[in-house]
Order: sequence, then structure tokens, then C-alpha cells
Amino acid sequence: MRLFLFLFLQSLCLVTLLLPLAKAFSLTHDATRRLKQFEKSRGRLLSARCCRRKVVDVSTQVQMETETRRDGHHRSCLVGVAQLHSTSDIEKNFEDVERICAKAARLQCRFICFPENFAFLGTSFKESLEMCEPLSGPLFSRYKNLAKKYGLWISYGGFQEKIEGVEEKLGNSHVIVNELGEIERVYRKIHLFDVDQPQRFRESAFTFPGEGLQVVKGTACPAGNLGLSVCYDLRFAEMYQRLRLDGAEVLLVPSAFTLRTGMAHWHCLLRARAIETQSFVIAAAQAGVHNAKRESYGHSVVFDPWGDSLCETSTFASDSEPRLSVAELDFGLLDKVRSAMPILLHRRPDLYPLSNP
Repeated sequence: MRLFLFLFLQSLCLVTLLLPLAKAFSLTHDATRRLKQFEKSRGRLLSARCCRRKVVDVSTQVQMETETRRDGHHRSCLVGVAQLHSTSDIEKNFEDVERICAKAARLQCRFICFPENFAFLGTSFKESLEMCEPLSGPLFSRYKNLAKKYGLWISYGGFQEKIEGVEEKLGNSHVIVNELGEIERVYRKIHLFDVDQPQRFRESAFTFPGEGLQVVKGTACPAGNLGLSVCYDLRFAEMYQRLRLDGAEVLLVPSAFTLRTGMAHWHCLLRARAIETQSFVIAAAQAGVHNAKRESYGHSVVFDPWGDSLCETSTFASDSEPRLSVAELDFGLLDKVRSAMPILLHRRPDLYPLSNP
């Protein structure tokens, strides 16, 4: 009897000890099952996302394997966005641009963007007028040859162009060059930077304004239909709506934003243009202290049509090295965003036409 009672009590203790463990195992098993279900569901969501981010900063020497696809149903393109520290040294500026082109080609980019003033950034408008030349001149011909040499489509975001018939002023010209080294399109900046903040500046004193908008479409450009602009244009939202209406899928905003205005407005303006036009935005930037009079904000960046940042280049004021970031533009995402929220169909231009009253 005592033995039976002893065994009974031992069994009772054992059950008491094992019951919490069994419950814990059950909960763990249930949690594991739920986690697997969540991961499976998340995997479906991630695989359903049309945009797969692929970002590289060449300064970290990260290697990346990718390819550009264009098959009628799904288009994507690996693009590079440069960040430069241009000065009045024309030869060094050219060497920096070529270094970036060579890196972009090694990373299998098909399209690369350079910022405003990529070829020259001096201390006065007089210097710019002295160095400017036609797009057929020897300096820009060298830049065109880089596109052919490395097999790249290139956005040269702001070249000091000497315009025939215009005296004492130059064109701030955004030039698209194809992989054969041929000029596809030229856009001359239409909004000139005449401001008193952060310091007094009068771009109109030496720059001749452009007279029209430009969308590169109907070409073999691997980066889709390109809407062209330059720097200060970014503050005029109507311009980008017009580019979208004219067929732009990718908005290019090569810039040399000042440090103060960049810190305050750069990211929010670019992201807004991406969201409200449902387009990719590629903004190549100047960075750092160029001379005693000029310091640029940097932060070259790419935004997708949902307003997410696909890549951004870090900026150090003392860093004069050219930098390259890379992102994949997936046009499946663009199509998805535009079809799910068809804002163009919901516009009321009858109530707010894109023109002055």
C-alpha cells in the first residue's frame, strides 16, 4: 500500500512538472506554425512587389550582378546616379566623370546621370562665359565619346553651352547622349535661379533661358521615357505634371543645390515630385565645398513612384572623391502604382488649368 501511494505521488509530481513543459511545447509549436505561415504570406507579398531594390555605393567597392530586361511585359533597368565635386579644373572634372563611367560599365549599368555643372564650376559667371562652347565643340565632344567608349546612355545634367546668336549669355543645357555617342535631346533650363536666399544670386545675368520642355521617348533608351529638368526647376510642380502628361516615366533632376536650401528642401521636393507624378525621380548632385563662394548639399538620390528611396549617396563636405550609387528601376512598379491610383483620370484641369490666370 505504501509502495502504491509512493508511486502515485511520484506520478502526480511528474505530471505536475511535465504539464507546463507540454504547454510550452504546444505554444512554441503553434508560434512556429504561425511564424511559418507569416513568412510564407510575407514571401508572397514580397514576390508580388514589382520593385526589388538593388543599391550599391562604388566607394565601398560592393560588387553586384544584375541585368537589364525589357520584354514587353516587364521592363527594368540598372541606372547609376553620380555625385561630383566639380571645380574650375576642367581636366580633373573630365577624369572624375570618366572614372564614374568606367565603374558604371563594370557594374553593368545601362544609363547614368551626372549633375549640373559637371564639366565646370567656377567662382564667377565671367569664368563660365569664358569657358562655354557649343555642343559640337572639343570639350563636349570628349564627353560624347565617353558614352560610346563605355556603351552607356548618359544624362549630362548641365553643360555651359554657347548658343549661336546669343551674346554674353550661355545655355544651362541638359543633354542626353546615347550609347553611340550621339545627342538624343537637349533641354535648356527654363527657370533661372534669381534669388536673395541663402545669398544673392542672379543666374539670368549670364544664362539664356530655354523655351520649351523636353521628354525623351520613342527611342531605344533602356531607362524609359525621360522628362528633363535642371536644379531650380524642381520647385515648379506644374512643370513635372506637364512632363508626366507628355509621357515621362523617369524625371531627371541634375542639380547643384546650395547647402542651406538642400538641407531644408532637397528630399521633400524630390519625393513630392515622385509621388504626385507617380514617376521615378533620379537626382544627381554636386557635393562639398567647390571654392570660397560655393558649397553644395550633395545627397544624390533615386526615388520610386511610391516615394521610396531606392538609393542615396552619403555626403562629406571634405570629400572630393566622385561617388556612384546604383538602383534598379522596375517599370512593373510604375505600371502598378499608376493603374491602382489613376490620378491623371481624376484631375480637374477645367477648374485649375496649368497656366497663369
